[in-house]
Amino acid sequence: MQRATWENNVSLIITETENSIGTIIMNHATKRNALSEALIDEVTITLDAFKEQNIRAVVLRAPSGAKVWIRLLEYSTWNIHPLPEIA
Repeated sequence: MQRATWENNVSLIITETENSIGTIIMNHATKRNALSEALIDEVTITLDAFKEQNIRAVVLRAPSGAKVWIRLLEYSTWNIHPLPEIA
């Protein structure tokens, strides 16, 4: 298991691998795992590492029992707070 840190030393993801299957557990509970730039960057870095390890399938999930943002018409949400303002 591997933890990555980005914001205020808070782990944003936890990774696991077993039998050529990689699991990325989004672990940003304070934002209900909304897709921030930092979270997406860490997932992308992890996917690259999985590719180097010849991982054949990836499961992306939240920890068991975690509250997450869900939109019925869209499959993801975006945490807009770290985005720059447009003049």
